[in-house]
Amino acid sequence: MSMNGNLGVWGHSITAVLRSLAGSIDMPGEIVALGRMLDAYYIPTRYPNGFDTGKPADYYNAKISSEALDAASSRIATSPSPPRDGMSGGSSW
Repeated sequence: MSMNGNLGVWGHSITAVLRSLAGSIDMPGEIVALGRMLDAYYIPTRYPNGFDTGKPADYYNAKISSEALDAASSRIATSPSPPRDGMSGGSSW
């Protein structure tokens, strides 16, 4: 952790961010599981060469998209409000 309170997580992994926060706040396993599910979508849905053959639209459908949106909505709904001073957050989820 840096002196200004930042955890210093680098990259796009929601799971890594949540795991780094788990040492500081109460982190339910369900939230980490949702982050892991969302991480699995990041590369293959974002880049046309994320799969050996075909394009992302060949591998995803409305049901899978709905599950990802539900996971993201659950994650957002359980997030503490950001602090007004930008320095520290809530102590639990």
